[in-house]
Amino acid sequence: MPILRPPHKSYSLVYDEGLPAEWLSWFINKHHKFPQIKPLQLREGRVGHQGRYWTPIDRTMYNRNGNGTEEKAFPFSTVIDKALEMGYGDFEKLIFRIGPKGHYLRYLYENFDAIHTVEANITNHIVVDFSDTDMIVLFEKEMEERRGNLESHYKHLKILDGTDATTAEREAASEIMNDDYAEYKCKFNERGVHVDKIDLSKLFQYDLYEYYRLCILIDSPPLHNWKQLVADFVKIMLEDYN
Repeated sequence: MPILRPPHKSYSLVYDEGLPAEWLSWFINKHHKFPQIKPLQLREGRVGHQGRYWTPIDRTMYNRNGNGTEEKAFPFSTVIDKALEMGYGDFEKLIFRIGPKGHYLRYLYENFDAIHTVEANITNHIVVDFSDTDMIVLFEKEMEERRGNLESHYKHLKILDGTDATTAEREAASEIMNDDYAEYKCKFNERGVHVDKIDLSKLFQYDLYEYYRLCILIDSPPLHNWKQLVADFVKIMLEDYN
């Protein structure tokens, strides 16, 4: 007989490749009613996704040689199991990224029913912004590498539905860089799902207003040591890029 768990609310992170949003996921998990994730895991100075990832839809992509790369869907219960494994106890809230990579609000909306299932119970999509160009120097090498890889990836793709590489590249750029946030915020709201932005560069500068906005969004009280958690990560990034 399965163990009965309290109902949970789910929050997804939506962000461009290269942004340190996996750290934000870990940071949110430190808050009340989240899984209280274990200490930050780093690989060569960078944060791994640590299992907080869900692929709700099968997708296959082919290169010019006809070799396919598949990303198979898996049930949402896997996300719950991983959170229980990596956390310190049970939880009532979850934060994760939806795969495959390279999608933005348009993809989430066009596949609304497949993604917003009863089991997932996604109530919020958190769009990660990074507005301060002075702060981006901390991560510019990582962002250039990842965006370059993504660009190259789309140039050599042929999507299963027959889309050619040029169209795929345009669609990727449109979804990731030029999505009309206000339009999709309104569309999701009409279907009972909230969409909001959090500016990560402001958090890295200890902006109290932005942090309180995040706490309101995730409906959790502020952490007494939130500034120290931010400072620890910024220090890691500075050491990595010096």
